[in-house]
Amino acid sequence: MDFDRLRAFVWILEEGSFVAAARRLGRTQPAVTRMLQVLEDQVGAELVDRRAKPLRATAVGAKVLQSARDILSAADRLTDGTIRGSRQTLRVGISRSLMWHLQDPRFVKPASPLRETDFLVRSGWSPRLYRRFARGEFDCAVLLLPADWTPDIPCRIEAARREPLVIIAPRRAHAPAEISVEPTDLRSRSWVLNPDGCGFRHALARRLAAIDEHLTVQFELDAAPTEHIAMVAAGVGCSIVPASALTQSSQHLGAVQQLTVNGFNFELAVSIVWSERCRPLSGTEKAFAAIFEPPASASRLQRATLRPAGQASPVARR
Repeated sequence: MDFDRLRAFVWILEEGSFVAAARRLGRTQPAVTRMLQVLEDQVGAELVDRRAKPLRATAVGAKVLQSARDILSAADRLTDGTIRGSRQTLRVGISRSLMWHLQDPRFVKPASPLRETDFLVRSGWSPRLYRRFARGEFDCAVLLLPADWTPDIPCRIEAARREPLVIIAPRRAHAPAEISVEPTDLRSRSWVLNPDGCGFRHALARRLAAIDEHLTVQFELDAAPTEHIAMVAAGVGCSIVPASALTQSSQHLGAVQQLTVNGFNFELAVSIVWSERCRPLSGTEKAFAAIFEPPASASRLQRATLRPAGQASPVARR
């Protein structure tokens, strides 16, 4: 049985299309189509309902799907080093907004037990990473999700910290670093946000909908928060980013202005989830979680953002 054919089959169903599966597999769409056809010939049945949009498994395909995932997972364990000696290999998914934490010296030049661990890291949006984690593709995932979020599969979960989200706008010369605005002031602004499906965008749209306001996005930028901050600093429009991301963009702080929206409180949680089947070396979970704790130092703008709820902030009125 060819592993690439099994991956093509699994990824066709996970992505919902031949084109997306081909992109993920690094093959052409006709090649992926042919791989599925060969697999179906071997099984002796149609595995994918090609008339469905998105594509879905047939009755036989649904049965084959779980077996294919089990085979691929077993193959990964044979080759990823998890069964060799005292070293361990961990497959980790990390929210794109949190990848900057991996610049931490504790990760770059780790001490034990992280020194005995090889990390295979993949980044992406938290909701998608969680779905991949739930399918068994990761041993661990570091996610940025609503504070009241709970997983729908058995796993070990640790909340590393709360992460405030801040709305930022281009800052004019001599303007204050932070101003207070009303929710209605947001509708006339241009927005630079991730494509639909991003948790930040969803949080903002949901809060505006609560006051019967509609979010209009002029610029969609599928990128890390630091790139959104750079766009705002260039004067393109407003955005919503994690407060901690501002500490990674100190060169842009003088060109952005924080908008404190009356009645709005945006906050997500940094949650680390571990597969129940994963048994890392002793102390690994604690050492890994420490990398994602609150930054030791914060910019003035972030310190204002991290102020406890209900405490007044010295902001200018607009």
